[in-house]
Amino acid sequence: MDSVWVVLVPSLSPKTAPLFEIDPAGEVLIVVPPPSSGSGQSSALYHHDGIRIKVSAKHLCMASPVFKAKLSHFHPSTSTQPDGRVHLRLATGLDPKAVYLVFSALHPGLPTRHLPKQLDSVKTLAHVAVVVDRLGLLDYVEVYAERWINRLWKGAVGKYSREWALWVYVASVFGREDIFEAASRRVIEEHSGGANFEALFSSLDLPLHIDVIRTLESRHTKLLTNAVNVVNALMNQLMLVDSNCLCGTSLLGTLVTALSKSRLL
Repeated sequence: MDSVWVVLVPSLSPKTAPLFEIDPAGEVLIVVPPPSSGSGQSSALYHHDGIRIKVSAKHLCMASPVFKAKLSHFHPSTSTQPDGRVHLRLATGLDPKAVYLVFSALHPGLPTRHLPKQLDSVKTLAHVAVVVDRLGLLDYVEVYAERWINRLWKGAVGKYSREWALWVYVASVFGREDIFEAASRRVIEEHSGGANFEALFSSLDLPLHIDVIRTLESRHTKLLTNAVNVVNALMNQLMLVDSNCLCGTSLLGTLVTALSKSRLL
């Protein structure tokens, strides 16, 4: 699905949608559709008509081949709306707050931009990662993302599995192999009984690349194989125990029963 398209006449941006001016003199109006109900996207900047953001065409073209391709194929005389700007409507599924943060990062030096030193949650960070991934903006957001990632990662210990899945996605987008290793291990361990990683990330509205899903599946298979090998080795050792030793026989029976219940035997 295309992540952005040019809106010609009539504009699909209701005037009731909140307007944010990252660049007040910007030639482009970004139209962010409202999130679908139940999407789980952040409540900040919510509005039933979505939001609008004034941005610079020059900064968009410099930052993203997606926007450069869109803007280079339209002449100002035929593409501008009554407000004198080209309107670019983003595809659905992008969080308004995350879009605002990412587009602020594309306009360094402008006094109107607002980039926090810290994000409120890994969920917000994952929404930012989706925008970056869909629009090809990694190079321009990476420096800010590193700061957000490092501060949030410090408090990541002990979170539930869905948050670890968010961390897997964030790490895959921003190339944080250290976090990917730790988070993917937790996700795999907590889904050892029958993992469907594609369904897990789909339920979180995260477009995880298929090669990353295959990596998780491969590591999951390897983990199970290693576990079975360890158990088989232990069974072989218990079988060698003197049959007169009730302790060894009892342990072997308990182990066999547990493996049978888990369908590992």
